[in-house]
Amino acid sequence: MDTRDTSTYNFMNLFKDNGTLIEEAASGIKYNTKMIKKQALSKDAAERFVNNLTVSAGNNIINDDVFDYAAKKAKDNQAVAYNRKDKSIIYRISVNAAGVNDVDGDLGAVTLTDYIPEDFELDKIGGNSDYLIYKGKAATSIAKADATVLAEGSPLSLGTDKLTFTKDETNNKLIFKFAKMDETYVILLKLRIKPAKVDSYLNKRVNIVNKAEITPEKKWIDEDSGNQKKEVKIADTQDVDLNEEFIWKFYDENVAKYAEKGFIKWSIVYRPYKTYTNGKKVSFQDSLSNNIMIRRQKNSSELVFHGDNYRIFEGSVDDNGKFIPTREIKENLSEIFKYEDTGRKFIINLPNGNSVYKITYITDFSSPINSGEGVRNTVALFEDLTKKDN
Repeated sequence: MDTRDTSTYNFMNLFKDNGTLIEEAASGIKYNTKMIKKQALSKDAAERFVNNLTVSAGNNIINDDVFDYAAKKAKDNQAVAYNRKDKSIIYRISVNAAGVNDVDGDLGAVTLTDYIPEDFELDKIGGNSDYLIYKGKAATSIAKADATVLAEGSPLSLGTDKLTFTKDETNNKLIFKFAKMDETYVILLKLRIKPAKVDSYLNKRVNIVNKAEITPEKKWIDEDSGNQKKEVKIADTQDVDLNEEFIWKFYDENVAKYAEKGFIKWSIVYRPYKTYTNGKKVSFQDSLSNNIMIRRQKNSSELVFHGDNYRIFEGSVDDNGKFIPTREIKENLSEIFKYEDTGRKFIINLPNGNSVYKITYITDFSSPINSGEGVRNTVALFEDLTKKDN
């Protein structure tokens, strides 16, 4: 049973002595459990907070990053939480924003289970810790459904009489068992892609779902099921966009106009998916269909460097995948762009495999294009002479 939010009703009936109903009234209120909220830090906040783990007025990044104080509701960092540099995500779990203070332990032990996504593993955080836990306070009043907790002070070091932590690697679970729920907490976890699985995400964009679930030891009695005792489970999830695209290709105008003009202008955007060591040669090989050709000297493999025929820009890519140029590279274009007639290979040698580039070039139709006829232009990444699957 998930009781994340539920409604409670109170009825009152007025009867005569003979049992005749005179009047009845009912009132209901929505009850928000506010026991758990799963979020993720933005990658920028994740990189900054590790420099100072103590929360203060001047260092409030782990709260400011996940809560909108003006709107009084949680922020969702789904699009900006994944860190390409170390293939990681820092998750944030708010626990007990309701302020349950079970001093006598009537609920029994309370277990928080975090389900690690497939292909991920727990990484160290804040130095050499499996997790960080802070005391906190609810971001909103009990009347609000939002279950965000604002962290306070320095990370806690709780003894096993208060909290036990278990890594269940076989079932990909992290288990936090509180002896009793009498405080409000924030927990931070760092998960990363397992090294052996990194290449399986190469040039892909997928959604990663992380679930956390809280369960008290004490069970509730279900009168509708013959007074059976059942667990109370309250869960929340956080989606994160994992974007490992390192190369994407597109043309810049409507296809219907190309036949009229007789050419197509292509664009390739590249951003490194890893850090290359010095001397590693990174290049593209572009395979062209027989009905298009790049601009080169007649009966020669020498390219014609004029106008927009071949251009390369260095820059960056924002969180929405938009390329932002900082400079155009105009030197040594004949070493960057090459053509091999055998196999009709158009080769682009990147000046630096660790930089972000946008490359544009033009292809002409080698013969008239019929209605419905396709044009194929595929690109592959090579590290030295090894092709990377994409």
